[in-house]
Amino acid sequence: MEPPKKRQSAAGSELARDNPLEFASLRGWAEDDHLAAFCVFYRSAALVLQQSESHIAANSSPVPAGTSDDREPFKECARRALADPALSAAQAKRFFEENFALQALGPTESYDGFLTGYFEPELSASLTRTDQYTVPLYKVPPALVNNPNDLFHLDRAAIQAGALEGQDLELVWLKDKSDVYFVHVQGSARLILENGHAMRVAFAAKTGHEYTSLGKVLCERLNSAPADMTGDVLADWMRTHPHEIDDLMALNQSYIFFKEQQNLQADDGPVGAGGVPLSAGRSLAIDHKIHPYGLPIWLSTPEPVVNNGSADRLMITQDTGSAIVGLQRSDIFVGSGRSAGLTAGRIQSPARMILLVPNP
Repeated sequence: MEPPKKRQSAAGSELARDNPLEFASLRGWAEDDHLAAFCVFYRSAALVLQQSESHIAANSSPVPAGTSDDREPFKECARRALADPALSAAQAKRFFEENFALQALGPTESYDGFLTGYFEPELSASLTRTDQYTVPLYKVPPALVNNPNDLFHLDRAAIQAGALEGQDLELVWLKDKSDVYFVHVQGSARLILENGHAMRVAFAAKTGHEYTSLGKVLCERLNSAPADMTGDVLADWMRTHPHEIDDLMALNQSYIFFKEQQNLQADDGPVGAGGVPLSAGRSLAIDHKIHPYGLPIWLSTPEPVVNNGSADRLMITQDTGSAIVGLQRSDIFVGSGRSAGLTAGRIQSPARMILLVPNP
C-alpha cells in the first residue's frame, strides 16, 4: 500500500498529521468552552455544504486545491455537526479532537501573527434628514451594481464632496461624521431610529480603492506609538478636529455602501461575510483569499484580549475585511455597543494561529 500523500497548507508546510501537534499540548485547550465553539461552528456548517469548491478554499487555502474529493473532509465535518447538534460539553470537545488535526502556521512557541478587534456600533439614526441627522449611509449605486468598474474613479473625497447626492441613495442618516466613518470600518451597525425601532445595516459593496488605516496616518502625524492610537483615541481626535476630519478621512479612498439587514434576532451579531450572524468572542475575521469560512482556528495571544475570557480560545472563521490581509492576520468580533467598541479598539496583539484541518 502506498503511503498517504502529503498535503500542503498555505504556508507550504506539511499538514499536522505528518508532523502532529497534540490537542492536549495546547495551552488552555482543556479549559476552553468547546460547546460554545461547536455552536458557532454549527451555524456555518450548512453554508459549508452549499459552497462551491472555489468558495470552500482559495488557491492557497489550507484545504487543498484539486478534485472535489480533496474538499470532502471539510464537508464531512459539517455534515457530522449538522447530524448531531445536541452535544454535551465533553462531546463537543471530542468532536473537534476526532474530526480535525492541528496545523501550526508558524513556530509553535512564537507569536508571528497580528490580532485586532472589531465590533457592531450602536447608534441613533433617522430615516430622513433632519437638522440633527445630517450624515448619510449610502445604498449601492446602480452603476456599481451594473458595472463595478464605473466607480473606481469615485473615491471617498469625491463622495464626501457630494458626488452621490440627489440620487435617492441615502439609506439612513446619522449625526456625526466620525460615527459614519467607524460604521464603514466595522462594516455593520445596530441603529435605533427616532420611533424607537431598531434597524440593522450591513456591508453591501465597496469602491475599488485600497483601504488606508487612518490610525496609522494619525500616528505618523502626531508622532505617537501605534499601541496608543486606539479606536476611541482616533474617534476623539475626529470629534475635536471638525475642520480637519474631511481631509483626514479622504486619505482612506475606499468607500463602503450598506443595505438593511433583516431577519436577525435581537441577540444576534451582524451577519459576517461567511453568511451567518457573528458570535462575540468566537467569530474570527481572516484573509479569505487564504482561509475558508467555517474553519476552526485555535487562537493564542500572550495576554487576554477580551474582558471575560482567556488568551487562548477556539474560534471559527466567519468574516473578512479590507485590512485583514495575510496568513496570520486576524480580527476578533467582540460584540455590540460602546463597551464592545472600547474593548475592540484596544486590541492590537501578537497572536498565534493553529488551524484545525479536517481529517481525511
